[in-house]
Amino acid sequence: MTINIPSHKLIRNEEDEDEPVVDDWEIFKSSYYKLFTNKSIETMHEKQYQRLVDQIKMHNDLFKQGKSTYEMGINEFADYTEEEYQMLEGVKFTMDDLKNTDVVEAFAPINGQNFTVFGALPDEVDWRKRGYVSPVKSQRKCGSCHIWSAIGAIEGAYKKKTGKLISLSVQQVLDCTPNNACLGGWMTTTYDYLKKIKGVESDASYPYKARKNKCAYKKAKSVTSIKGFINIKSGDEDALKYAIATHGPVAAAIDASRPGFKSYKRGVYFDKNCSSTALTHAILIVGYGKDKKLGDYYLIKNSWSTTFGMKGYMKLARNKNNHCGIATGASVPLL
Repeated sequence: MTINIPSHKLIRNEEDEDEPVVDDWEIFKSSYYKLFTNKSIETMHEKQYQRLVDQIKMHNDLFKQGKSTYEMGINEFADYTEEEYQMLEGVKFTMDDLKNTDVVEAFAPINGQNFTVFGALPDEVDWRKRGYVSPVKSQRKCGSCHIWSAIGAIEGAYKKKTGKLISLSVQQVLDCTPNNACLGGWMTTTYDYLKKIKGVESDASYPYKARKNKCAYKKAKSVTSIKGFINIKSGDEDALKYAIATHGPVAAAIDASRPGFKSYKRGVYFDKNCSSTALTHAILIVGYGKDKKLGDYYLIKNSWSTTFGMKGYMKLARNKNNHCGIATGASVPLL
């Protein structure tokens, strides 16, 4: 068993250039407060860590040579076994989950109509700059990413409607929906539940515990409710761009199973073997843009703490044939 409380000692700024990979196991343990129940478990984790350090150094040589569009680095997951890493991936869905539901005429363009009549969309969008995105948090070892994704989209929609940004309760959905959401799920479960009960508390009043507990929702503490949601036309990156630009942050799922994903540090993430259909992890799209050297990207917010990527964010390749399935199962809530 591993116990870790992330520290900020090894958090890297996006602007940091040529920062060496920390390859000292003792420094790594101290930086991320890694504690192990016995020596054999620690040895297993140290071997995993050292293997990853070697992989990172090899990959970053390719990045420096211009043969890769992203750089890898050490974060709190560097010693995770495959089983532990899979606990961070919490997407489970069927093709029925991708069907359009609750389609409202005002959002019809999202579902594949001609975009030219609506005028040009901005070349770059970053909803963080407009105060639509709450701070990066950590789902910890609970596959609740699908809730974080949906709640993040609702937070953005609430900001758009009221002018107020409030961190909403992921734990409420985790506790009050029938299945153990730490074992995975899909964003529509969150939407359907909140539409039915007509309320969600703030994270401050119903804080995150990273495990399922008895439902303790109090209607009197509800911040907002939702009317429904829209599934953006599956695989349509033009529709996805329109939704991001005109609606706000968008809930989506991607294939996060490739080796380089968990160690992403900066750059535009692209992996030619990333699947557009085998989705494993839910995230929040908070913008898009174009890097002059590395190409078009989506700006995504993860729920793996600020030790991941660029202080919790990633740039993922855009207009690359629905890379990693970013447009396969995207959705927006309706408030």
